[in-house]
Amino acid sequence: MTRDVHYPDQVIPDSKRDLKGGCKIQPFLRVGFLVGFLLLSFSHVLQAQGTRAPKLFLTDDMFDFKDVIEGETITHSFTIQNKGNDTLKILQVKPGCGCGTAGYDSAIPPGGEGKITLRVRTSGFRGNKTWGANVYTNDPTWKQFNLILKANVKPLITVSPPQAVIYFRENEIITREVEIRAELPRPLRLTPTQFSLRGTLTYGIDEIEKGKRFKISFRNVPGQIGNFRGFLKLQTNYPEKPEVAVWISVRYVGKQ
Repeated sequence: MTRDVHYPDQVIPDSKRDLKGGCKIQPFLRVGFLVGFLLLSFSHVLQAQGTRAPKLFLTDDMFDFKDVIEGETITHSFTIQNKGNDTLKILQVKPGCGCGTAGYDSAIPPGGEGKITLRVRTSGFRGNKTWGANVYTNDPTWKQFNLILKANVKPLITVSPPQAVIYFRENEIITREVEIRAELPRPLRLTPTQFSLRGTLTYGIDEIEKGKRFKISFRNVPGQIGNFRGFLKLQTNYPEKPEVAVWISVRYVGKQ
């Protein structure tokens, strides 16, 4: 027969106590796993939020109108697309000199598109011209860009030379001529409205080609000595350019 031998200092394992102790450890493990899961989930949320951003896509940033007639108002709409996953905001459209903003979409949703419309009044411009506008957005990679309009502005009416210059000596009479020409296939009529050098100069208007070309002759008045600058203003029948001004400069250069 086998006997169990007991020693005085021997501790007999208590299976129930061990199991009870194991039950005490499990809640701490559960809490630890739960905290870790929440931290991991929160980090994913922050990461997802950090990647949300608009993404601007511009189909074109320049438009050329080619030839236009002076006095025309030219307008063009640029298309702006948002290929990001957050709202694209047009914060400001700042036109340059001579250019105006006709309107723009201030907020473009993800996957959507909007318009920025620029307008230019070509009165007073001539030849190849460029106008622009600066656009500011909330796209972190494209916060500012430029939109450009181009045109070759052809004059309605040409004044050649643009200024009449008379140099004269004492008792000398000098005549200078200026030609005014219509650039449209419409008859042009000219009516003098204001002459600022009356008494210093005389002038006359001759119609060289009916409704198309005019010659204006300026002549200094004898006895008027000095330097003068003035203008002759002419009313036209063109609503796009209702007035034409011819500038005149007169300079006395001494005795003969």
